[in-house]
Amino acid sequence: MTRIVGLGASHLGAVIQAAKNQALLHRLDVELSLLSFLDYTPIVNVSAGKFDVNADFAAAFRASVSADPTPALVLCSIGGGDHIVLGLAQHERPFDFVIPPQAIEASPIAGSDYLSALRDCEILPYDLFAGIMRTRVSAVRSFVKWIRSITDLPICVMCLPPPIKDEEFIKKHPGRVLNEQLEKYGISPIALRYKLWWLQATAQREVCDETGVTFLPVPDGATDETGCLRKEFYAGDPVHANGSYGEMVIEQFCAIDAVDVGDRSKIKDDQHASV
Repeated sequence: MTRIVGLGASHLGAVIQAAKNQALLHRLDVELSLLSFLDYTPIVNVSAGKFDVNADFAAAFRASVSADPTPALVLCSIGGGDHIVLGLAQHERPFDFVIPPQAIEASPIAGSDYLSALRDCEILPYDLFAGIMRTRVSAVRSFVKWIRSITDLPICVMCLPPPIKDEEFIKKHPGRVLNEQLEKYGISPIALRYKLWWLQATAQREVCDETGVTFLPVPDGATDETGCLRKEFYAGDPVHANGSYGEMVIEQFCAIDAVDVGDRSKIKDDQHASV
């Protein structure tokens, strides 16, 4: 039996739902100890340059990584909503940006439809949005540092789920945060929404590379031909994936050699995949 400790915010919900599938866990011979940030609010207090994690959460995490059997790794789902906030709803001044070729070489995109700029909108600098995303994913770096202050277990970071293409689904399930803006300005074109997601996922991967942790890309088979989330993995809003997607994530991290054999020494720091 291999034990995995997982922590994260709302995107961890897909794995939490999947963990109810006892047949899957039995087949994989894995036990999941999952800690949701949503149960510990506020999860972090950032002031005067300090990164103070909720004391109750910290205690629960320390107990989880110290319990027997020793976990094989720590799975993290940190951040993930910034591309939605920036681009799910059309802005009152429609905008777009163009991804430069050198960025695509480092982190491939799903298709040529995302290479050109949209019409009838303001074209803003790529570096502006890349910088925003790098800043927004800094929480990944902070949490990795915090985790390493407690345990030397290997760390894996889940990629955020890709965008939902189906505009009719989004209209029927707009969620609470951007509902008013969606009603007023409509839904942004999928080309823009994909590029913003790609930027955030790329920034996640870069932080993983810099900190020497494993980046788990979107599972194979979870996207359609345009790189967007397949409909069978939609949850109840435009942001999250469902338990079936979470099952694919569990299969994915259990396929890492070190998890299969329960040997922490076999996880490789260079297991970084492209978005």
